[in-house]
Amino acid sequence: MSEPAPRLATSLLALVLAQLLVACASGPRPGAGALDPAEPARTVAWWPPAGDTLLDRFQPVFVTEHAERSWNRVGTPSARRTADGGEDVYVDPDRATVYRQRIDFEAEGQAFTNLVYRIHFERSPFTWRPFNVGMGRNVGVLAVVTVDARERPLWLTTVQTCGCYHAILPTTLVPAAAWPEGWDPEQLVVYGEELPGLLRLPADGAAARFVVQIRDGNHRVMDVSVAPESSLAERYAARPAASRPVDALDALELADGGTTSFFHESGRLRGLVKGAFKPFETALFGWWIHDLHVGRDRRYGPRDRTQLFYTSLNPFHKQHSDMWDFPGFLAENGWKPGNLAPPPAELARPEGAPAGAEPTATGAKPTPTGAKPTPTGAKPTPTGAAASSSGAAAALAGGPS
Repeated sequence: MSEPAPRLATSLLALVLAQLLVACASGPRPGAGALDPAEPARTVAWWPPAGDTLLDRFQPVFVTEHAERSWNRVGTPSARRTADGGEDVYVDPDRATVYRQRIDFEAEGQAFTNLVYRIHFERSPFTWRPFNVGMGRNVGVLAVVTVDARERPLWLTTVQTCGCYHAILPTTLVPAAAWPEGWDPEQLVVYGEELPGLLRLPADGAAARFVVQIRDGNHRVMDVSVAPESSLAERYAARPAASRPVDALDALELADGGTTSFFHESGRLRGLVKGAFKPFETALFGWWIHDLHVGRDRRYGPRDRTQLFYTSLNPFHKQHSDMWDFPGFLAENGWKPGNLAPPPAELARPEGAPAGAEPTATGAKPTPTGAKPTPTGAKPTPTGAAASSSGAAAALAGGPS
């Protein structure tokens, strides 16, 4: 007997959603794609150049698996002229660049700074088994390190540059009183990927660095950790990655001497990455979230320059999940920055100073956006250890807190 139409439609939708969940948890099958003999290393740690600014000290090491495949190598957004005189914006997989910006803000009466690190890949390839719903060109990942007025690392947030699969991971400097209700410090599951619920900083003050590991093909964040450089050098092949200010994405050089932006600059596509159309995500989720640009990679910035950087597919939470409004984003996800211990009075921001001003005790000047990075040595992180406020900050920053 034939199945009634409504029941059949429900069954088909369930099958599609089941396939999507499999796709979320996996990359392309191991044999997919041609191998590039010029890049024999299979897993690569993308290393920053030397430097000692705030952006340098907290820059994560990005690790990509199967880097012999061009689409898994951190690339450099680029542009060229087409035969008809138009523009082709693409990501060059043979040059690695991390784009960076510093954003100061206040939340619940306390000053914070977001250190934003942006990378892009040539493409996310199509695969049928598992079905890669995020197939598209010029895709990317953001990692955002949130530090307090004393430059102590509190959160590391990862998200794809379309706003998908966000994860807010606290360090051991964030007390349980500031966690969301029911937070599991052992594990955070993000659509099939299992991440640590707490990033444990070294308590002994030894230098360390955030490590963001990215999966083959779909470029999902598959692990985040705090690790010493020595262990990274032993486990992965090191490749250099240049660092540039995020504003450089608005001035991609063309061979004729002109420049163009990585993003659409006007109209209904304003702020979206050129060439980053994702047909499957648009077809499957556009009607649900009332957005034909769902899943498209975009500028991380204010609404007068880009599309809403929403991180939830729940239409009732879409506006409140805007990651550019970081205080609102934290609140939407249950975090309570007002429950963090306030900095000592001698390190408080001077009265009347703008949000993010440097503590008076240090006398340091604000860090310019786009300064260059530094590698630092480190020792293994003691599992389960609660980090001291001074020692842990010095450990991850690679210098005195």
